[in-house]
Amino acid sequence: MRFGIIVCMLLIVAIKSNAGATGNSGKTGTIQEVLESECKMKATDEEALLLIRALYLTCVPGTKVFLDENCEVRCLKSSDLVGR
Repeated sequence: MRFGIIVCMLLIVAIKSNAGATGNSGKTGTIQEVLESECKMKATDEEALLLIRALYLTCVPGTKVFLDENCEVRCLKSSDLVGR
C-alpha cells in the first residue's frame, strides 16, 4: 500500500515538473512574446528573467520601458496592482 502511494506521488511530481519544462510559462514567456512582437528580438529564458524587474516591478502601468536604443516595451504591470 505504501509503495503504491509513493509511486503515485513520484509520478505526479514528475509529470508536473516536466510540464513546465516543455514551454515558456509565466512572466518570462510573456516577456519573450512581447520582445518578439514589439522589438523583433528573441530573448533567452535567462535574459527574460533579468527583465522581470523592469517590466513588472518598477515601471508605471501605461508607460513605456526603455530597454535599449532600438526597443521600448509597454509596462507589463497591471494597473490593479499599483499601491499594493
